[in-house]
Amino acid sequence: MVPPYFVQESLVDRKTRRRIQIMDTGAKWMITLGGIAVIACMVVMIILMADVAWPLFKQASATKEHQAAFVAETVHYSFDDYFERAYFLDESGLLTVTSIPENEVVFQRELRSNARIMSAHANPDHVITCVWDDGTVTLESIIFKTEYDDQGQRSTRSNHETVRSFGDMGTGEAIAMVQDQSSVVVQETENGLAVHQVSMTEDLFGDIEETSSVEDIGLPGLIAFDVSHDRSQLVTAQTNGQLTLWALDPDEGVAVSGSAQLSGAIHDLTFVYGDASIAVADDHGLGIWMPLNGELLEIRSLKGHTSAFQKLIPSRRDKSVFALSSSGSVSQIHATSEREVLEIRAPFPLSSFMVNQQGKGIMAVTQGNQYWFWRLDNPHPDVSFKTLWLPVWYEGYPEPVFTWQSSAATDDFEPKTSLMPLLFGSLKGTFYSMIFALPIALLGAIYTSYLMDPKWKRWVKPAVELMAAIPTVVIGFLAALWLAPRLEDRVPAVFMSLLLVPIVVIVGMTLIQKWGKVRLGREFYWVMPLVALGVLLSLGIGEWFQQWMFDGDFRLWYFETFSKGVDQRNCLVIAFALGFAVIPIIFTISEDALSNVPAHITAASLALGATPWQTLRRVVLPIASPGIFAAAMIGFGRAVGETMIVLMATGNTPIMEWSIFNGMRTLSANIAVEIPEAPVDGSLYRILFLTALLLFVITFIVNTAAEFVRHKLSKKYKQA
Repeated sequence: MVPPYFVQESLVDRKTRRRIQIMDTGAKWMITLGGIAVIACMVVMIILMADVAWPLFKQASATKEHQAAFVAETVHYSFDDYFERAYFLDESGLLTVTSIPENEVVFQRELRSNARIMSAHANPDHVITCVWDDGTVTLESIIFKTEYDDQGQRSTRSNHETVRSFGDMGTGEAIAMVQDQSSVVVQETENGLAVHQVSMTEDLFGDIEETSSVEDIGLPGLIAFDVSHDRSQLVTAQTNGQLTLWALDPDEGVAVSGSAQLSGAIHDLTFVYGDASIAVADDHGLGIWMPLNGELLEIRSLKGHTSAFQKLIPSRRDKSVFALSSSGSVSQIHATSEREVLEIRAPFPLSSFMVNQQGKGIMAVTQGNQYWFWRLDNPHPDVSFKTLWLPVWYEGYPEPVFTWQSSAATDDFEPKTSLMPLLFGSLKGTFYSMIFALPIALLGAIYTSYLMDPKWKRWVKPAVELMAAIPTVVIGFLAALWLAPRLEDRVPAVFMSLLLVPIVVIVGMTLIQKWGKVRLGREFYWVMPLVALGVLLSLGIGEWFQQWMFDGDFRLWYFETFSKGVDQRNCLVIAFALGFAVIPIIFTISEDALSNVPAHITAASLALGATPWQTLRRVVLPIASPGIFAAAMIGFGRAVGETMIVLMATGNTPIMEWSIFNGMRTLSANIAVEIPEAPVDGSLYRILFLTALLLFVITFIVNTAAEFVRHKLSKKYKQA
């Protein structure tokens, strides 16, 4: 018979085992679900960032909206931004406005009686330059006024206004630009062009003074010409391939500001939005030309198109140019990204076309006066692989460059969205911070785990780990407002300390050891005062050295010698500030790896006659190398992704120079700087998400490589 207490003990053990099994199973599932949740969150983040960034690379599209017919022959036509109104101007001067969906006349007006239009030229702002057969030139503005009723329903009213009239100017094709009290009329003549400039100024007494000039330019074989939107430039093309840029000034007249000789015949030209560059269509394709040092240089080109472009119309919203080819198709080409983002082909060849003011719609004419309307969907024509990763020759720059400038004071600037300076800045800041952090963190971990007195180790390690709790915004604040101004005038002393501090410590510790006062495991008692002494010596000698070698001003000497400045917030500050933030994580992981080396292995090495330093170098470090490598890589990833320190302690200048005296802009800091100003779903908004995805990929690759190498090293030394 089994004693009762055995039965009771058996029952207790069974209940305990059951409870342990339940707890183990619950813990297993909680850990599993937690791991799955972490992975799921990472996948969702990647999908979210990729989903926002992907439209940058989507193909543009054109959707046919309407098709209509107009009986009379027109000299000009166009339509509004809402695809609700179209207007037609015929040779007799009759202006007709129709509703696009119903194709019904809603407004009609005869501009002039007893006169016919010889030619008409219009800009996307619906201002038409009309040349009449009696020699007068008028500027006719077509007005589309949008109104909303109490229910929020939109309606469009059409009107017409004659902006200005110029008399007795001939019957050649003309282009007029008027703004405020100034105007420019460029008209074709038998021998070239006649440039009429009028400028009106108001004095202190309110009197208007008019200054006018007329100048003829002899241009044999004139093919095409265009006037800039700001009325300050004229560009002409001749049959011999001569391309000339003229400066227009009412006081100084007309003067050549640049020229170039093209090898092929020129078909058409126009100023790109912003008037800083010119689009030229020739036999070879489309080229973008820019004035530089008295010459016209081709900075970009779209070559090898199936057919030559015959007609060019610039966009009034971005750097796009719309081109009609000889085959009857219309293409949209972005001047900065240097790519054809869209091509529209109709069942019948197109003979002419117009673009609305927003650049989101095209109205084209086929044979038989058939008018076709397309709505364009191309929100990011300025983004391409080249603009993100390759050097681009921007307007006003002497050569192709990598640069980032997402905004400017005006809307007609050329966005510069190269990610290379940002990636370079991230790697540059990480490089200098790791140079500072790695030696201190690794040597500190080696000393703490292998040589330090265990009593002090219990205090030192938590103190170093506590450094990681300091908010990075505090570190960045101190680095920017306290450290940077003090390092600015002590650059020679900083570099002097790299030499003097090690010398003082080595010499001092050698003398102290001979004195016999150094206690094993407590060497830092003496090292810390020696480091302080080395720093003080560096400051004193560095000041004297700066006076003797650099005439008391290192920054001025550096600028005069290398033509480069020394920024107050530079990579030297980042090396200290970001390195200070990275030290705790590298120290902690490295110290754990060194402390986890089995004691019997080090004891066996010492028992075989190896010295402590030999044991450390040949036994402990190789075994702990997987953990040390992982610590360095995790510290690298931490530095790459840091935001607040680099945001506050650098000038955030996106430049590509390895100089430690310059600042930089990192990927993470760029997101923090730009995201408040990025319109939702705009190009900048999506590029920032692409930047975040790139930053995630970099840290993922670094951590994955660290884990792979750590696993390989662990396997190697485990087998050994």
